[in-house]
Amino acid sequence: MLRGQSLTYDFGHHMGTLGDGIVQGAAGADEIRTAPLWGLRGRTPFLHDGRASTVLEAIQLHSGEATTIRERFFSLSEDDQQAVLEFLNSI
Repeated sequence: MLRGQSLTYDFGHHMGTLGDGIVQGAAGADEIRTAPLWGLRGRTPFLHDGRASTVLEAIQLHSGEATTIRERFFSLSEDDQQAVLEFLNSI
């Protein structure tokens, strides 16, 4: 399952196709400051522009630096994917 895995939080990510095209300070057009996961269950919609209505949809839409993580999520068994989603929806 997820034993030994860690959740990290960085302030800016290269978002690939999800970038907003705005250059601001040191952040390029494909970089976005991501919100912390804590409090996720109380927020909708998801992603910087609100295009995802569920956590699963937000995971599906990730690209750029998050492509590898998205692929790792979808390589999990369905039970493990559900456990991750339940966890994210509980914090």
